Amino acid sequence: GGLAGSRLGLQYRKTAAGHRSPEIIDTCLDRQVGGVAHPTTLTVCKTRTVGNVKSLAAAALASSVLIAGCAAPQRPVFESTTPQDGSASRSPSETVSPTSTLESEVTEAIDDTTALLNRLERLCNVGNPKVAGSLENGEIVEASGMVRATTHDGFWVLNDGDDARIFAVGPAGENRGSIPIAGVQLWDLEDMARWDENGRTQIVLADIGDNGSNRSPSHPLVIVEEPEVGAVSADARVVFIVYPDGAHNAEALLIDTETNEVVVITKEESAGGGELLPAQVFAGSLDGAETDGIEIQLRFVGFIDIAALREKSSDTKFHPGELRGLSALVTAADISPDGRLIAMRTYGSVWAWARRSGTSVAETLITPPCEAEPPFELQGEAIAFVDNTRWATLAEGSFVSLRLSPA
Repeated sequence: GGLAGSRLGLQYRKTAAGHRSPEIIDTCLDRQVGGVAHPTTLTVCKTRTVGNVKSLAAAALASSVLIAGCAAPQRPVFESTTPQDGSASRSPSETVSPTSTLESEVTEAIDDTTALLNRLERLCNVGNPKVAGSLENGEIVEASGMVRATTHDGFWVLNDGDDARIFAVGPAGENRGSIPIAGVQLWDLEDMARWDENGRTQIVLADIGDNGSNRSPSHPLVIVEEPEVGAVSADARVVFIVYPDGAHNAEALLIDTETNEVVVITKEESAGGGELLPAQVFAGSLDGAETDGIEIQLRFVGFIDIAALREKSSDTKFHPGELRGLSALVTAADISPDGRLIAMRTYGSVWAWARRSGTSVAETLITPPCEAEPPFELQGEAIAFVDNTRWATLAEGSFVSLRLSPA
């Protein structure tokens, strides 16, 4: 549903120091998006500064977590009655920000979060993806990763386990050629992501596949400055992500431009196969990634309970992969250009999150998502946002359909 109700109130009290300040802002916003409840009570204490209010409100309104509590009283900005510079003294009561400013900050945060939840709701309820065209390049036989291009009006695509090259694909699947990446040897390419590094768009290729989980805990990421269509080749640098606890198989990689982090979602099943294991979310800082050969130490962030998502899903049960119980395995993910929406695909479903202000992509992924209408693809392993409202998908196979979610 939509916005069920909103309440905003201000209370005041006189402190021991004698000044009057906002004591509590209490706001309630009840919201359902894709079957996920977002009822929230936000309490901001007088000891919070106005600068914190917006992030607190946004954090609370986009989750079902109560945010409350007061820290120790803050000292007034002006305490001395005899300033050292000889100027007239000011009483603590003159240091208080106007109530209208505080209320405006909270109202702005509410409006921003409501708009974000509206976008998430639409993303999860727009209906079946439509076929935009078919891939014309017969060399793309196992599309496993794709990203929106900025040097042309289509996508960059990679093959699962292919040589180091990327394919330029038009918005309806047109063949715009391929570009080899010089001097790089890879093992199991699985996904790709965009990274805006110091104002320059980089394409990150993730060699993170490890079906037997028997590779080294270190996996290469190939970073290529986005080329023009028709380029003879592209130069690259290689950095390495390192898991903190041994080898993992993964097929989904994201770049969080706000925190400058790389995020990996694992794809794991039991050793004998047939049993879903929770997807694990890892993240690591990209600081220093301009240097070839550095290692990025990943940290464990949390789990995505994909078995629970499978039970909740209205579509997974109809996927052929469900015959082995593995249709909920994670195969790709992407972030909208503005960084506010996240889409993660499995063989049978597409799941979406609204990334609230002040929260990382990795932290968002371990909160409940809503289910978007998935394309029916036998081995769908690629997803990319086209813009801030739509995504595209590809499956493995020759001359497969390129599908777009409705506008």
